[in-house]
Amino acid sequence: MKKNVVVTGGAGGLGIEIVRQHLEQGDRVWAIDLNESILMSELKKAKTNEELYFFPCDISSTDQVNAATKTIVSSIEVVDRIYSCAGVCRVQDRVPLGETNLDAIPLIVDINAVGFLRVIKGLLPAIRNNCAIVCVTSEAASIANNHRSQEYSYGMSKCAENMACVILQRYFSESVPGARVVCLHPGWLKTQMGGGEMAEVEPADSAAALIQIAEEIDQIPEEKMFIDYQRNEMPW
Repeated sequence: MKKNVVVTGGAGGLGIEIVRQHLEQGDRVWAIDLNESILMSELKKAKTNEELYFFPCDISSTDQVNAATKTIVSSIEVVDRIYSCAGVCRVQDRVPLGETNLDAIPLIVDINAVGFLRVIKGLLPAIRNNCAIVCVTSEAASIANNHRSQEYSYGMSKCAENMACVILQRYFSESVPGARVVCLHPGWLKTQMGGGEMAEVEPADSAAALIQIAEEIDQIPEEKMFIDYQRNEMPW
């Protein structure tokens, strides 16, 4: 059955691979990203407008998110899959405390954690009990496994994103039984935001794993919310 899929950060990296693979399955995809990339333009040309819609949108802007999600909700009755891939990780933040611009941390948290909630809030009218929400966080969100002595903004933002997911899952359990949320570490990706060619995981491989996890999310215990793309449980 054709699914309605929303992907934030859908114009590049992991997000565009998720978009591409869902299109190949015959699904309808609504992609959200800051700008339309060359790869997104090529996908739009290869597919009909009936299958792929792109919204230029800054997820740190409530007005922009509300405009995009209002259009999506007015187009469909139900959203089946939501992939939250949008995020920011800045090289200049990979410094110890003495060199850290603390005033920049709220912006990173706003994009990585609050932006996700803006999108979900806008899509709430279309979220039913069959919806699977895959929130791409990071191993950087794990307090127990932390190995960093710097890069405060990214780690703090991803911890906040995980907490948002936990609270959201409790809300769904009470109000929309069957809707599921999972916090997912996609692996060290060969993307611009990841580790480039030094990294270990091809975006296409991670995307395929995430799509399969969303498809089989009922097989994952609700309390096992923080996992990697290979379904290994991550410590909070």
